[in-house]
Formats: sequence, structure tokens, C-alpha cells
Amino acid sequence: MQSLLTKANKTAASIACALLFFACSAFSASAPIDKSPPMPLVESPALPLEGIDPSTVPPDSSGSRISFPAELDDPYFNPDPTRFLSAHFPDSPFYLSPRPKPEPPQPSTPSGSETSGVRDPIPAVLPESEKADASYFADALFIGDSRTVGLSLYSGIASTYYADTGLNVLTALSKAFLTVKQDGVSRPATILDAVSLSPTYKKVYIAFGINEIGWPSSATFIGTYEYLLAELQKLLPDAVFYLQGIIPVSQAVEDSGYIKNDRVAEYNALLAELAERYGAGFIDLTGLYEEAGGVLTSDISSDGIHLNRKGVEAYMDWLLRHTVAVS
Repeated sequence: MQSLLTKANKTAASIACALLFFACSAFSASAPIDKSPPMPLVESPALPLEGIDPSTVPPDSSGSRISFPAELDDPYFNPDPTRFLSAHFPDSPFYLSPRPKPEPPQPSTPSGSETSGVRDPIPAVLPESEKADASYFADALFIGDSRTVGLSLYSGIASTYYADTGLNVLTALSKAFLTVKQDGVSRPATILDAVSLSPTYKKVYIAFGINEIGWPSSATFIGTYEYLLAELQKLLPDAVFYLQGIIPVSQAVEDSGYIKNDRVAEYNALLAELAERYGAGFIDLTGLYEEAGGVLTSDISSDGIHLNRKGVEAYMDWLLRHTVAVS
């Protein structure tokens, strides 16, 4: 009797499964297929930069400096700084064309001072100067990627370093990798946020470019760099700004990957022009590697990309030999 009940249950279960299968098949066959076109991308403003796709990604309008969608920080997903800047900094003129040449920032005149407060023009490409003491960096801010992280680790020079591994000119605007204390409460902050809370630096050294070498357009790099520089100059009008040239990679790294030293040279030419337009000093670093044929060598580089301790010492010595006097 038990055997018969078991067989009956199995048979009933089989029939139920079969009916369910046919019901699902019938529903799938009769369900309408959505043939509507995909949602169109939001139109972007007219783009002045050649070679940039204006419909890469719809703009985001959150307006937050602290947390942006990851795709807006990815130049391969969104290789257009105009989308990033117009979405998150709508008052910025830097995605419009043509961009007017800005007036170089002038230091403010202290109250009661008899000086005019006008700084002598800074040469676009800084010539070699008398070597400054390491204390010159005491009120300096270094901004950059992993190469600047190396300076903070191996230079032995006390200064402020807003640098992070993998940082580039886009993520420098959006990545809240710093920690600041405001009203007794610690919170994450971007570089611009942190500088706005402590606008006391008299020199600013900016070093970006190696992480952007593979970007689709050099205009993406220099356009976003320009915005970062302009925003920093608004926050620090009395500071001297130094744009550091991009040092090349070793021959082995160039031969095995996408980082090409010809591209490095192209970016450096753009940085020199940008420095001239904004009254900043461009530090040409070719003297560090020109004897080696324009590539990094193993005596000053640990991996063909980053400087070792000896390379960092030579680098900082070069910076101290290319300075602007600050009163």
C-alpha cells in the first residue's frame, strides 16, 4: 500500500512539473518582445576639443565634490573633461571655447604695506637659480600621483603632500582620499576641499601626467589640468605655482607597454604653455635624464617608472635649483 502511494505521489509530481513547463513555455511564446530603441543619451554642450566623443556618457548632476559616479572618474569610459566639469562645476568657463588668457595671479598687499604687491613675472620655463635651502619647502604643498608619494617617502623633506597612488587630474578633483577635521569632526575631503580649509601654502608643486599618458586625447589631460590649476589659484592667490614636467620611463617600460616617451614630451610641451598662460613656473626636468638618451635608467629608478631614493634626492635637488624668490 505504501509503495502504491509513493508511486502515485511521484506520478503527480511529474505531471505538475510538466504542466508548469508547458505553462511557462506558452507564456514566453506569447509575451511581447520589447523592440523599442534604447534610451537616448543626454545631449552635451558643444565641444571645442578635437577628437572627443560628445555622447560618451550622460552627465551627472549631483554637484558633489566628495562622491562622484565612478564612470565620471574613468577617462576610458568618459574621455571628455567637458562632461565632468560642466556636470559638477557648472559655473566653470573651462569647457567653453575659446578660453581667454587669464591674468596671472598677483599676491595681495598686506594692510598698511607700502609695496604694490605686484610680483615679477615668472618665466614660463624656469631657468636654473641659486640653490635654495630645504626650508624653502616648509610652506609648500606637493600635489600628485605615486611619483609624488615617492617624494614624501624618500626625500626626508618636511612639507605637505596631497598625493595618492593612481591619482590623475580627474580623480584629483573628485577623490576624497584626504582626511580633514572641521568643527572637531573628521571627514573625507578632496584636494580642493582640504586646501579651502587651510589656504596657507606659499608654494604649490603639481605633478600629474604619467597616469594620463594612455588617455584618448591630450586635450582631455591639459583641459582638466587647467581647471585644477585655476581652482587652486583662486584658493591660494598669494602662492607661487610650479608645474613639474613629467619624467619619462625606461626603455624597457616603453617597449613593453602603452607609455611612450614621445607622448610624455607632447604633454610636457602642453604643460609649459599652460604655465605661461597662468603665470606659473614650468620645471623642465630633462636635465635629470638627458645624458641617458631621454629615458629613466636603473641607477635612479626602481621599476622604470618611479624614482628610487637616489632618484628622489636628485629630483628634489633639481627643484631647489629652480625656484622663484618669495617674499
